[in-house]
Amino acid sequence: MAALTYADLKLRLLQLLERENDTRAQGRVAGWIAQAEEDIFARLRAPWMVNVATITLDEDWEELPPGFLGIKGALAKWSGRWYELVSATTAQLPGLLDETWFPTHYCVEGFSLTIVPMQRPVEVRYTFWLAEEPLVADSDTNTTLQRASNIYLYGAARHAAVFYGDDPTRYDVPFQMAIGQANEQAAEWAAGDGFTSALPPRRRRIHVGVAE
Repeated sequence: MAALTYADLKLRLLQLLERENDTRAQGRVAGWIAQAEEDIFARLRAPWMVNVATITLDEDWEELPPGFLGIKGALAKWSGRWYELVSATTAQLPGLLDETWFPTHYCVEGFSLTIVPMQRPVEVRYTFWLAEEPLVADSDTNTTLQRASNIYLYGAARHAAVFYGDDPTRYDVPFQMAIGQANEQAAEWAAGDGFTSALPPRRRRIHVGVAE
């Protein structure tokens, strides 16, 4: 089966709107899809958007990759073991600096990551959601379009409805349902069919050198 492309999506959207021969709609369809992409990646946290990064942190803050949407989980390697880190806000950081002698928390501020207490250098592995590349050329495609094309279709239709003065809520329910179904999918799928998380086994944190 041929991959669904940006050109296919534009045609399907015009068909849904019953405006295949409307030159004004043809000229604006790309803009509706671009607006939909902003909505989609503000809400979509599907398993195919999950990535794993392993870094050696030797500065106070590490810049996160372009398209970063949020952290799913983080681990730090200390004395040869991986320990799960707990999320903290920047306001909480001062009180955590002297909590233990090994890293216990991570914090994201904007597009930067730090861990506390900071022990330089330290190996950190984190799973995170990454936005997909926007559709631009007619031949473009991405995993969201392949696996959940209704997200794009109804997301763009909402903006088209606003343009034409129609009620956009008629597309809200199928759009929200498509987002929800994608977010609820299992975080792993069969090898050869998609991404499989490769985080190492987690260990319970210890305090003051005594295992819990």
